Amino acid sequence: MEYRREIDGLRALAVIPVIFFHAGFPGFSGGFIGVDVFFVISGYLITSIILADMRAGSFSLVKFYERRIRRLLPILFFVLLICLPFAWILLLPSDLKNFSKSLVAVSTFTSNFLFWRLSGYFDVASEFKPLLHTWSLAIEEQFYLVFPPFLMLVFHRRRQILFTALLVSAILSFFLGQYFNVDRPFFTFFLLPTRAWELLIGSLSAWHCQLNRRHRFGKVSLEIFSFIGLFGIVASVLLFSKTTPTPSFFTLIPTLSTVLLIHSANNSNLVGRFLSSRPLVAIGLLSYSAYLWHQPLFSFLRHSVDECNAMTNLSAVFLTFLLSFLSWKYIEIPFRACSAPSRRFIFSAAIGVSIFFASVGALGVFTNGFSKRYSHLDRPLAELDVFEQGKYVDKRFLNLQDKPFVTDGKRRILLIGDSFAKDLTNVVFESGLEEHIQISTHFISAACGNIVQPFDLIKYVPPEQMSACIRNGWYEKDSIQRQLVEADEIWLASRWPQWVAEKLYESIGKLELDYKKPVLVFGVKDFGRVSPKELLAIPFGDRIRLTQKASAENESINTFMREAIPSKYLIDLMNLVCTEQYECTLFDESGKILSHDGMHLTQAGAVYLGKKLKPILNKALFLNDYSQSEANWPPEKRRIFGMD
Repeated sequence: MEYRREIDGLRALAVIPVIFFHAGFPGFSGGFIGVDVFFVISGYLITSIILADMRAGSFSLVKFYERRIRRLLPILFFVLLICLPFAWILLLPSDLKNFSKSLVAVSTFTSNFLFWRLSGYFDVASEFKPLLHTWSLAIEEQFYLVFPPFLMLVFHRRRQILFTALLVSAILSFFLGQYFNVDRPFFTFFLLPTRAWELLIGSLSAWHCQLNRRHRFGKVSLEIFSFIGLFGIVASVLLFSKTTPTPSFFTLIPTLSTVLLIHSANNSNLVGRFLSSRPLVAIGLLSYSAYLWHQPLFSFLRHSVDECNAMTNLSAVFLTFLLSFLSWKYIEIPFRACSAPSRRFIFSAAIGVSIFFASVGALGVFTNGFSKRYSHLDRPLAELDVFEQGKYVDKRFLNLQDKPFVTDGKRRILLIGDSFAKDLTNVVFESGLEEHIQISTHFISAACGNIVQPFDLIKYVPPEQMSACIRNGWYEKDSIQRQLVEADEIWLASRWPQWVAEKLYESIGKLELDYKKPVLVFGVKDFGRVSPKELLAIPFGDRIRLTQKASAENESINTFMREAIPSKYLIDLMNLVCTEQYECTLFDESGKILSHDGMHLTQAGAVYLGKKLKPILNKALFLNDYSQSEANWPPEKRRIFGMD
C-alpha cells in the first residue's frame, strides 16, 4: 500500500485537538471531534490494506489480526502497567473500584460498554477516569472483529455490490444514531452500531481510492476541496462544544471534511504540503501513543491537585509527547517492524497479558477498591461511590413515575420535579411517611423549568435541551394531566434555577386555580462542597461536627424564594440542615455523610431529613389541615415555613 505522509499529518490534526481539549485550553472546545477524524482514517487505512491484499490474493485473517495485535496491544498494555501504581496511590477505593472495572473492560475490548453503562447524571466526571479514552479503541477493535470477515464474504462472492453494501450499512448506522441520540445519547456515543458509519465512510473512501478515482479531479479542484476539508475540521474544533450532540448531523462536518482531505490533499497543493510537513508527520507518527498517554496523565493529575492551572496542563501536554516519543521508539516500532517474536508468541502473550490485567481488575472490584486499607470509621466515606449513590437517588422515583393512583384511603400526592424530587421521594420512604400517603411522580428537569406554561421558555431553556423538554411535555402531557386531576395534593421539588424561582409563584397560582387543590413547594438544599479525599484528612471526631457554607447561588435562590413565595406554599429545606447564616451540616450523629455531592441525599441523608420533616408532613399537622389558621400552627411547622 502506498505510504501517504499527509495521512500522518491528518492524524496530527486529530490528536492535537483531543489533547488540548482535555487540557482545557481555550479555542479547543470542539477538540473531541479528533476521535471522529481518527475513526474515518482508521476505516480508510484498514479497508485499503484489506482490499490491496485481497486483490493480490494474499489476505489472511490470522495475519490481519497479528498486525492489529502488534500495532495496538504492546503500548496499550505498557500504559496499563504504568497506570497501576498511580491508581493505587492516588485513587480512593470508590475510584479504584471503577478503575478496576475499566481494567477488566479494556482487557476484553468492552470498555465502551462499561462507560456506557456507567454514564448518566450521577456519573463521575470524565476528567477523573484514567481509562475513559479506551472506549474508542474498543469500538475499533469490535469493528476489526466483524468487518474483515464481512469484507471477505462480499468481495469473493458479490464484489460488484461491495460499495452498495458499505454505503447502506453506513446510512443505517448513521440514522440509527440519530434515532437514539435524543433519548439515549450515551448509547449513541459509546456503541459501535451508532458509530460504525464513521469508520464505514473511511472504508468507502478506500474503495473509491482503490479505483484510482482520487486523481480524477483537476489541480484547482483538489486545491479547493483540500481547503474546504481543512476548514471543516478547524471550524469544528473552534465552534463545537460539550453541548454539541455527538455523533449527530453536526458530526458530518468533521468526518466528511476528513474524507475530502483524504481524497484531495497531496504534494501538489498547499494543504497537502502542510499536512506532509515534518512537524505534523512526526506528531502523526506519535498519535496513537499520545492518545493512550494523555488521558491517564490528565486524570491522575486532577486526582492529585485541587485545581490545574495553564502551566500544569501545559507540562502534562509536554510529558504526553515525551512519553509518546519514547514508547513509539522503544515499543511501537520494535513490535511492528520485527518479525520476532513469533506469531504464536504474539497471540499467546496477548491472551496471557489480557488475563493478567483482567484478574487484577477483578480483584480490585471484589475488594471494593482494596478498601480495607482504611479504618472502619473512614471506610464508608472512602467507599462513597457517586454512581451507586445516584442509583439510590433514582430508584424509588422512577418506580413511581406516572403511576396511577389507587383507592386505598391514603392521601394521593403528585410529586413533580427533578433529582431533588427524587431525593424527596426517598425522604418520604425513609421516614415512614408512605404509610399515610401514596405518591405518583413525574420528572421535569430543572433546565426545562418546573412551571406551568405559558412562559417564554425559548428564552430560558438551553437550545440543546429544548427537544428533550418538548418531548417531556411539561404539564401538558396526558399522563400528568390525569394525575393532576386525581391527586389530593401537588408537591413541587427542584433545584430551582433563578429564572424558574422568579416565575414560580405565578405558576403555583395557576395550578391551584386550574386543579382546586393545595400546592407545596420544597426549596433547594445544599451541604457545601464534598471532597471525600479532603474529608478523610480530617480526624473522625472533628469531621462529624463539620459544617460548611452553602453555595452562594443556592443561598441567593433560597433567600429569594422565602421572600417571594407566601409561607403557606413553601417548605424551607435549608432551614432544616443549615443555620441562618447558611452553615450546613454534612454528617449525622453517627458520622454518616448526608450528601455524596453536596446537593443530593445519601440514604443516611434521607433518614436525617426525614426525621426533620416527619413532624411537619404527617397527617395531623399537614396532610389534611389547610383550614387551620397559620397563627395556630405548631412552632416547628411555623419555623419550616419561615414564619419564625
